[in-house]
Amino acid sequence: MSPGMTLYSGVLYSGLASYSEAPVLNGTDRVQPSQVTAGSFVLADNMYAVFGGSSGSNDRVVVWSSVPDTSQLPLSSTTLSLYDIKSSTCNPTCSSNGICSPSTKTCVCAPGFNGTSCEFCASGFFGLTCKQCLSGCDQCDDGIQGTGRCLKKTIIGDPESCGCVNGQCGNGDQCVCNAGWKDGSDGKKCSTCQDGFYLTSSGDCQGIFFIVTEACLLNDAGFL
Repeated sequence: MSPGMTLYSGVLYSGLASYSEAPVLNGTDRVQPSQVTAGSFVLADNMYAVFGGSSGSNDRVVVWSSVPDTSQLPLSSTTLSLYDIKSSTCNPTCSSNGICSPSTKTCVCAPGFNGTSCEFCASGFFGLTCKQCLSGCDQCDDGIQGTGRCLKKTIIGDPESCGCVNGQCGNGDQCVCNAGWKDGSDGKKCSTCQDGFYLTSSGDCQGIFFIVTEACLLNDAGFL
């Protein structure tokens, strides 16, 4: 049976039969209900219908299955207003990794899965069962066909996170300079060599001399 419903003039699906599709929208984007008279009706699989009472009535009832006797519906009129016929399942259908939400008609995916049908792995998950990548990894080989191999490890104390040029970020995003470095006059953290150090061709600060006091010189000369 195609999407829609079959109406019967008598109860228990007897009498004359007619087929009804979903009502169309009018110019104001509101459903223009169609008036139907039926003793019973059959809904297609995975469909639901919205009925109302006589014209001007605010009664509404949602029917999720076929009805053998329309007089059993909680409406104040024997003439029914058909407001809508819709699918009660998701389109596209959900994979085995998700379930269809009746309220939103969208797939609710199991942890680790993503996509309109839950057919993909979410970011950071890999393999046919969408396992989570190992901790301590910023980027892994994820996806259904992924291996989970870490492509970029998490850097503890990443200097970029606190603006540290040559050092590491400590507690409270405080920059701890590497040996031989200090903050520069331009305000950049750990960007200048400390006194007694020079910048090598490899970009490191290396010490070249010790600061010698006058007392040390006198001791060495034997005067003290």
